[in-house]
Amino acid sequence: MKKIVWLLLLAAVLLAAGTAGALAETEEGIRTTGAKWPYIAGGIVAIVIGICLSIGMAGSHSRNEVLVTPTFIPIPMPLIPAVLGIVIGIAAFIQTPADLYVLGSVQYRLYEKSATAVGLVKNAEPPETLTLPDEVDGLPLTDIRQNAFSGTSIRELVLPASVQTIYQGAFRNCTTLDSVTFAGENKKLSIGNEAFRGCAALKAIHLPESVKELGQSVFRDCAALEEIGFSGNEIQSACFKGCSSLKSVSMRLKRVPDSAFRGCSSLIVANMGEAESVGSYAFEGCSSLICVSTAYATVIDGWAYANCPELLAVGIGYEVKSLAGNVLNGSPKAALYTGSGKTRDKAQRAGLRFTEDRFFACDLLPDGTLRLTGWRWGDDRGTFVVPATWCGLPVSTVSLYRSTGQPNSYYQYFHEEIVVEEGILYLEDHCFSNWQGKVKRIVLPESITSPKEP
Repeated sequence: MKKIVWLLLLAAVLLAAGTAGALAETEEGIRTTGAKWPYIAGGIVAIVIGICLSIGMAGSHSRNEVLVTPTFIPIPMPLIPAVLGIVIGIAAFIQTPADLYVLGSVQYRLYEKSATAVGLVKNAEPPETLTLPDEVDGLPLTDIRQNAFSGTSIRELVLPASVQTIYQGAFRNCTTLDSVTFAGENKKLSIGNEAFRGCAALKAIHLPESVKELGQSVFRDCAALEEIGFSGNEIQSACFKGCSSLKSVSMRLKRVPDSAFRGCSSLIVANMGEAESVGSYAFEGCSSLICVSTAYATVIDGWAYANCPELLAVGIGYEVKSLAGNVLNGSPKAALYTGSGKTRDKAQRAGLRFTEDRFFACDLLPDGTLRLTGWRWGDDRGTFVVPATWCGLPVSTVSLYRSTGQPNSYYQYFHEEIVVEEGILYLEDHCFSNWQGKVKRIVLPESITSPKEP
């Protein structure tokens, strides 16, 4: 068996050496055809060594000794090296290496219909601004290879609309990178695990609408990140873990995964839309957090909101199916807002604080005030009061719509009066529109500046 392993290693070394040699020979602006010789040489060596090993094993193994393959075809033991060598040889012969191309300080692989950025040319000085082209030698640039620019000292990154995939770790630990620009709207863009992890200088990034999902730890440990624009509905575990400058997040997620915002020590407000579940440690260690809107979540895993000493309000869903007893460990001020009797019973049995008061989802605005974006629970009759403060912060803007299917919709409501408290400044367009209850009167304060008419 050791001989077989050595056979495989030798063939792999030959292929890698040939490819590396081809890379070293590439010159700027010249398309270098991928070297075929290492594949042919590797294939021949694999076949020859395999046959020789089989001849050598013929005297030490009985022909009756067989190995049953995954296809249930028995192969005599002496023939195994030869079979492996022939398989490797055929694979090497039919392999078509990509052509190579250098543009500026960046190296690309050219395939039949597209190009891939593979990284900087060896010993090249990293550019301060890395602008990748739409096309390379007439082919659209569609991919950025795994670890392509990892650890480089680029400061600005400009990505073309042609890029469809940013692979794992492509810009990981680019500690000086402080600006990422998407030039044009990508029709389709996938961002792999850890693509921008450890980009400690990156302060803001606005992803194209074509990005529907973010992989694991994509922005993990981006310590300077303050602003994220993401319109998709799915992120993977630890996506924003350790983003210690992030103050507010508002996303419409299907679920909040494990450790998604863990250790975001500056995070004050989190609005997760209609997320149906909250993973373990999702907001653990968010020491500045005061309000979390997960008001549709019916599965809440362990330590989800733990060790958040300033946390006051957590909106959770109706008829919660699973509620871990340690979700609020280390968060002594926090209370769960729910309108379900069964959920209240579960919280009570677990020793968790809960309330039936009205819960407001909100966003933190740049001036430090809140915008109310939705509500759940509370009394659904009589007067509906829009508060001028929520969780200890002033409310300046109200954006409460009432149309079925919206994230802040409510299914039964019979309010006859809406009172907006003094101190609120703005009602956004269509605020209070489509309230299908029995609203007869809306009372606005003198502090309202726009609009005066609801």
